[in-house]
Order: sequence, then C-alpha cells, then structure tokens
Amino acid sequence: MTLNFALSFAMSGGVSAGCFTAGVMDFILQALYEWQLERANNPNQPYKHNIIIPAMAGTSAGGITALLTAAQMRGGWPENIAQNDYFSDRLYQTWVVQSQFDGENGLSAQGDEGESLLNNQLIRRNAQQYLSPLWGENSQQTPYLANELAVIVPVANYQGYNEKIAFSGRQFTLTNHRDYYYFAFKHNGALEWPKNGFYNGLSPSNINAENIINATCATSAMPLVFPSIIKDGQAVCDGGIVNNHPFSFAHDIITPIGQNQNPRTAAEVSRAVIMINPLPQEPSDNRQMGQKLSLGIIGQLIVMGMQNSVIESENWKLALDESIYSRYLLSPSEELPIISDKLGGFAGFLNQQWRHHDFMVGRLYAQEFLQNTLTLPADCGNPIIPAGYVGENYPLIPLFGPCTQPIKIPTIAKLSEKDWQKITNAMQARAEFIWQQQTQNAGFLANIGLFMLKHIIFTILQKIYLPKMAKMLKSLQLMD
Repeated sequence: MTLNFALSFAMSGGVSAGCFTAGVMDFILQALYEWQLERANNPNQPYKHNIIIPAMAGTSAGGITALLTAAQMRGGWPENIAQNDYFSDRLYQTWVVQSQFDGENGLSAQGDEGESLLNNQLIRRNAQQYLSPLWGENSQQTPYLANELAVIVPVANYQGYNEKIAFSGRQFTLTNHRDYYYFAFKHNGALEWPKNGFYNGLSPSNINAENIINATCATSAMPLVFPSIIKDGQAVCDGGIVNNHPFSFAHDIITPIGQNQNPRTAAEVSRAVIMINPLPQEPSDNRQMGQKLSLGIIGQLIVMGMQNSVIESENWKLALDESIYSRYLLSPSEELPIISDKLGGFAGFLNQQWRHHDFMVGRLYAQEFLQNTLTLPADCGNPIIPAGYVGENYPLIPLFGPCTQPIKIPTIAKLSEKDWQKITNAMQARAEFIWQQQTQNAGFLANIGLFMLKHIIFTILQKIYLPKMAKMLKSLQLMD
C-alpha cells in the first residue's frame, strides 16, 4: 500500500520580497513534476510514498503566491519548461516581469481614482490573467493535490466583528479585526484527505473570478498604499496587519482528527507545515520612537502590528528544532541575502533584475531545503520508508533531472542615474495625480490652503525622502 505524507504551506507577507516565496514554490512544483516523470519512466525508483497537499495559507504577498501556486497545480504542468531557468510562468510573470513600480501599467500608473499611494490595477490584471484555473470548470489538475485543497487568505477587517465574552458574571464585548477568504477547491479522483473538526469553524467563500481577484487585492491592500476592498459589505485590507504569519491555519487544517498537534518524531510524522517567511526580522533600535511627533511613528505602528500578529515565538522555536519533523521554516539568511527586503520591502518593485535575482535565490534555498532539511533519518522506522532503502536520509521530495543541477544566481545589477530619474519622475507624477484627484471638488479657499500644503509635501518628497532613498541604495551598493 502506498502511504501519503501531507504538506501544507504557510506563506508570510513580504511586499516585493514575495518574489523570494514565489521562487521557493516554483522549485518545489518543479521537483514534484520531475519526480512524477521519474515515477513514470522508472518504476524501480526507491521513493514509494505520495505527497499530498491539502492546504495553503498565505498573507499579503504570501496570499498572492498561494493562489498562484494553487492555480498552477489545478491548471496542469507548464509548457516549454526546458527553455527557461524557472518552472511556473504564472509565478515568474506575476512576481518578476509584471511587478514593476514605474511604467505605463506599473504600480505608479494613473487611471484609477487616486485614492491610494499606488495603483492596484496591476494586481487585479495579473489575478485575472494567471488565476483563471481557480474558477474554471475544466482544470487539468496535477497529482499531489488533495481531493479538496483549502486556500486561506487572511485579511484585516476595518470594522471588525464583536465577540461577547462572559467573565465573573459580567459580559464584555471585544472586537476582532481578523478576517479571511477561504476557498475549498474540489478535485475528483484526487488523493483523499480526511477533514478534521477545524473545517467546521471555517466559512467557505464562493469560488468565482470576482471573489478570488478581490481576495488577491484585499490581502495585499496595505493601508494608504493600496485601496481597501469590500467583502461582505465591509472594508478589508492587508492581512499582514492582523495575521502576517498564517501558521495556525496551515497547521490546524492538517492536524489529525481528535488531536491538537501533529505527530512530531521522525518515526511517527505523517504531515508537516512548511513556513516561508521572506522578511526575517532584524533587530533595530527604536527606543526613542514615539517621544516626538514624527511621520515615522505611523510606519513603525504598522511594523509593530505585523511583527506581533498571531504567531507566537514558540512556533518559530519548534520550527527550528531539528528533533521535530512536523514543521519547518524557510527564510533567507545573511549568507545569501535578497534585495527586495530593502526600503521596507518595497525595493524589489524598482528593478526587474532584482526581482529575478531574489526569485532565483528562492529556488536555490528550496533546492537546499529539499536536499538537506525536508528528510527523515533512513533508520527512524517511519512506515513511508521502504524496506531495504539505501541511504543515510530519506527525502520527502526527492530531486531528479534539472532539479539536481546547480542553480545559478545572477549578479546584482545596479540602478543607473537614468533608472533612478525614471523612478523619481514616476513617484512625482503619481503624487501629482493623487493631489489632482483629491482636490478637484474642493472650494476656492480650500484650494488655496491645499496648494500651500502641496508645496510643503512636495518639497519634503524632493528634498528629503528621495535623496534619503538614493543615499540608502548607494550605501547598499545597489545604485551607481
């Protein structure tokens, strides 16, 4: 009898660093594809278990990547694989080619209502183009999918939901701002996955193009940066504010029926959560923050919320514990850093070569992860390891074909003065457009005051913030 090993994925928010997460998932999909080919061509290959994927949870950039990954698995394996240094055109096009700040169709483009700092039409167009297998009826599903794939995309609800709690004879009302989209994609003939009680507490979202596209836009709608989305009559925004690391969804949905945790030892493990965090926290000195009026306080409040949302430090510790085989953490390190995490995570939007670099770094980290980490000791006695297996470690996703070859990381390109001027022109043009949209209905006296305010804001942008950004990029050797 062939035994199944379940993998679920928890993808954290990352702004433009989502291209790292996309690279990770791109390589994992390719590894599964090459393994499928090896099974067909070599019945004697030693890896007899099945991988089953019943759940993915992703916030913000992670939410976009989770939906793209689901779309790739439901839409069939990509074509022309050998011609590229990547696997999934959906992941690569969305994160590397399309996610540009400047340009006619970029994040700074005009043509919207100017209600946010950036234009979300690029996100909406990409979702429309690359997520269609999620709402299409004739999807060509790939192996490894469970008979029902749960994709959960957290969002923040501005109004929130009131929850009444009884305590010492009194009743208190708390407001919960955590919300989510939950899509249950069904696949006939796929590997069976037993549902546990956690499913009973989920409210399924309707599977249609509008809902899925809105989920993509909503989970990445950072306040002020992108416009909010209306869900069930209420405004929602970036899920990273309340649940930037959606570990609990990915974990609880694969927990065995009647238990509150997954088997952890090498001998017993049969399911695992892979957490992907493209923006590992670096220590910073903000001890004086908040003592004086500063625009930096606003950004720091958002960061505080994201850093402390939902996941407890204990979960990170368990993921890094080498004796526990039911959860893993995959994140970039100083040995091979990414570029997109600079400028608060927005740097990747400035240069396609930077995004390509980080995408390939994600593929390399995934290759090393599958080779060296996502394995079981061959002598641990786990039933998925066939008798007579030869080797020190038994990989849960073995590598074949191109996946065994070295991954070339491109050199880091630098922005030229011309590139930077193009970016700053786009920033100023976007700021001018927003100003026009917001003041077109103001009265005469209001316009006089707004004109003076505009002069102050544009002076700060041109004289302080843009030079500061340029100085930072130069200090990081990312700009000539």
